[in-house]
Amino acid sequence: MDLEFWRDKLAHLPTRPGVYLFKDGAGRIIYIGKAESLKQRVSSYFRVGKYVEPKVLAMRERARDVDYILVDSPAEALLLECNLIKLHRPHYNVMLKDDKTYPYLKLTLREEFPRLLVTRILKDDGSRYFGPYTNVTAMNETIAVLRQVFPLRNCGAKPGRLKGRACLNHHLGQCLAPCIGNVSRADYGKVAEDVASFLQGNGEGIKRDLQEKMARAAERLDYEAAAVYRDRIADIHAVLLKQKITAAEAKGERDLIALCRDGDEAVAVCFFIRQGRLLGREHMFLSHVEGQPLSTLYRHFLLSFYQGDRVVPPEIVVSEIPADGETLITVLREKRGGAVRFTVPSRGDKARLLGLAQKNGLLLLDEEARRRETGEAEARGLEELRQALGLLATPRRIECYDISNIQGAHMVGSMVVFLDGKPQKSQYRKFKIKTVAGIDDFAALGEVLDRRFKRGLSEREAGRKEGFGHLPDLVIVDGGKGQLSAALKIRAKYGLAIAFVGLAKREEELILPEREESLLLTKEGPGYHLVQRIRDEAHRFAITFHRALRQKGQTKSVLEEIPGIGPKRQKALLKHFRTVKAIENASEEELALVETMNRRPPPMSTSSSV
Repeated sequence: MDLEFWRDKLAHLPTRPGVYLFKDGAGRIIYIGKAESLKQRVSSYFRVGKYVEPKVLAMRERARDVDYILVDSPAEALLLECNLIKLHRPHYNVMLKDDKTYPYLKLTLREEFPRLLVTRILKDDGSRYFGPYTNVTAMNETIAVLRQVFPLRNCGAKPGRLKGRACLNHHLGQCLAPCIGNVSRADYGKVAEDVASFLQGNGEGIKRDLQEKMARAAERLDYEAAAVYRDRIADIHAVLLKQKITAAEAKGERDLIALCRDGDEAVAVCFFIRQGRLLGREHMFLSHVEGQPLSTLYRHFLLSFYQGDRVVPPEIVVSEIPADGETLITVLREKRGGAVRFTVPSRGDKARLLGLAQKNGLLLLDEEARRRETGEAEARGLEELRQALGLLATPRRIECYDISNIQGAHMVGSMVVFLDGKPQKSQYRKFKIKTVAGIDDFAALGEVLDRRFKRGLSEREAGRKEGFGHLPDLVIVDGGKGQLSAALKIRAKYGLAIAFVGLAKREEELILPEREESLLLTKEGPGYHLVQRIRDEAHRFAITFHRALRQKGQTKSVLEEIPGIGPKRQKALLKHFRTVKAIENASEEELALVETMNRRPPPMSTSSSV
C-alpha cells in the first residue's frame, strides 16, 4: 500500500456527502460505499490501530485509487450507492448485490384493468414504475391513501369471471369492482391515469380536479358525494405534505452535462439518469480551451462524447445551448433514431443536479492540478538523477533491490519497480534465497539479480517483453560498495548495458562504479526525494515478506517434531487440550482418552519451543 499516495488523496477529499468507489490497479471498481462525509469515511479505512475486518483489509490492500461522486444529502448517497452496486457488481460489496433493495410502485398498464402493486424488481413489461422509496413507511401510507382516493383493483381476479358478487374492498369503497362489470374500461382507465399523474408529482392538479367535482356535487345538493370528495382532498393533502414522490418511467432518460474550466484546462462531467435514477458519472478533460466560449466547448465535447456506441438520450441537460445547436440536434437525432432536445434549467431538480455536476467538476480540476504538479516533480527528480549519474537518457524504469534477514534466518530479497517516478506495485517481486547459507548479503543479492536477469533475458529471447522481459534503465541496490560489487558481477555475466548504482543508508549516498567518492544529492531536490522513496519502498517490501515468513516459521508446532504424531492427531490433541503446554502436562491416561490415540505417545521434550 502506497501510504504517501493515500495520505495525499485523503487530505484532499471533500467533507460533503457522496459515494466513494475504490479501484484496483487495472481501474476496476472493487468496492462502493456511501458517506455523510467522504473525507471522514474513506479515511477510516486507513486508521492505525483500528480493527479491520479481513474482507475490508483485503479490499484495502488491492485498492490503488478512490473516485467519488458528490450528492446533496445522505439519502441521495444511499440511493446512488444502491444503483451503482447493481450496475457494477463490485467484488467486495457482498451484502449489497441483491437487486431487491428498495421498493417501487408498479402500475400495470398492459392489463385491461390496471393494478397498483409493490415490487422490488424493474422489468421492461410495459408497466410504469415509481420510486425507489427509501422510506417504506411513507410509501405504505401513500398506498393506503391511494386506495381510498383512486379505488383500483388489487386482486388477481380477471374481469367477467365473477357473477353478481364483489369482494370486501368494493364494499369498503377501495375497489371499482371491474370483476363484476361495475365500471367501464374507459372510466377505469381515467382513474388509472389520475394515479399515474399523482405519482409523477401532479398532486395539486388532482386536488383541483377533486375540488371542482366537490363543488359540482354541492351545486346538485348531492352532499354525500361532496363529502366523499372532501375526504379524498384531505387525504391527498396529507400525503403531499409528508413526502415528495418522483417518477421512474421506463423510458425517462437524460444526461446532465456540466462544463467547468480553469485557465487553459476544462473538464466535462456527465451524470447519467436512467429510469429516474442517477446511475453514474463520467468525466473528460479538455485542453487548450482558454478564450473559447462555453457554447463552443459544449459543441466540441458533445460531438466527441456521443461518437461510437454511446447511447444518445432523448434529453441532454446543459448550462448553455451549444454553438450550432440546430445542426448538432440533427446529428444526434439521426444517431439516436428519435427526437433529441437540449434543456437549460433555471430551477428544480434538473438545475440542482447540474449544479452538483459542476461542483464535481471543480473538484476534478483541483485534483488534476495536484496530480500534474506531482507528475512535474517526479519528472524533475528523474532529470536531476539522470544528470547526477551522467546518463544519456532519462531512466524511465528503475528497479531497486534489498535483502532482509535476521542472523541468516529466512533470508529474502525484494525487487520494486518505479516507472516514470511512480511505483508499479503489480510488478514488484519477492525472492526466497535458495543457495546461500548463513549471513552473506552479497551472495544473496547476487542470487536475486542472477535469477532476475537470467529469466528476463530468456523471456526476451522468446519474444516476451513484459514482466521480467522488461529490462530496467537503472538498477539501485540497497547497500554500499560490497553490494554494488556483487551486482556488477551479474551485469558483467550477462553483458547488460544497464546503469547500476549502490545506495548507502547514511545520507542517501549514491555509490557509483569506478568512482571512489560517493555522490550526494541535494536534500531539498526532487532527485533526492525520489531516490529516498524508492529505497524506502524496497526496504518496506523486503521487511514485510521477511516478517511473514518469520511468523509462519514461529507458528510451527512442537507436535510436528514428535514421531508418530501426524496432522490428524495434532488436530485432535489441540482440540482436546487447547494448548501445547496442556498437552505436555497431561498424564498418559489423559492422553489415551483423546480420539485417534491408539497407543502411548512418546514422551515430550520440555526443552522444545513452539
